[in-house]
Amino acid sequence: MTFEETISDLDQLIGKYQLQKVSLLGHSFGGIVSTLYAQACPGKVERLILIGALFSQQESYDHILQTIGKLAIAKIDTVSIRQISLIRRMDSGSADYRKQIYGLASDYGYFDMTEPTKESVQLRSAYLASDFGKNNVRNDQAPLLFYTNEKKVSLNIKPVLKDLQEKKIKLFGIYGKDDRIFSAKQITDISKIVGITHFDLIENCSHYPFVDQQRLFIADVVKFMHMK
Repeated sequence: MTFEETISDLDQLIGKYQLQKVSLLGHSFGGIVSTLYAQACPGKVERLILIGALFSQQESYDHILQTIGKLAIAKIDTVSIRQISLIRRMDSGSADYRKQIYGLASDYGYFDMTEPTKESVQLRSAYLASDFGKNNVRNDQAPLLFYTNEKKVSLNIKPVLKDLQEKKIKLFGIYGKDDRIFSAKQITDISKIVGITHFDLIENCSHYPFVDQQRLFIADVVKFMHMK
């Protein structure tokens, strides 16, 4: 399935329920999908809430490789140092390049919150024990399977977001302060694009605000859904 096919499926779903306008919440890779949908069908989208959403992929890749490279050298982690060297020689437009980088980020805890709370631990445990968690099709091969036919492998959607604002689509952002796949510059960039009053950077929160800090996340969504 490509971006175009995903956007078409989303449009059909919205049409099925005869919705005139929708508010989209896009998490991580889904942030790119929802942004591209809003670009394709701006008249159908009222607001877009980006949740730890990817928006400048190559910047994230470069940031991850650079920062983990320094950590690996400090730890004398020769395995990761060799892996980074191999990744840097790979085709940056390949799915495997993307998969290797995010695998490295996961190994170094870039998706983990600094101090897990009792509530977040319970939520993660409940998810893993649930039927959905056990049968979730998400897996390490997902990026490779998606990019089998998709050619847009390193998107920068910042210009698209600015264009959506000009089309009067309301933009918001919810990101975790501990989400280390984004550089400080990237967080500043996205907060400037959506506007400081439309943005929240949650403390002790990683790539998954809806698990790490669920109550704060829900409060943000409710607040943003009511903002003009």
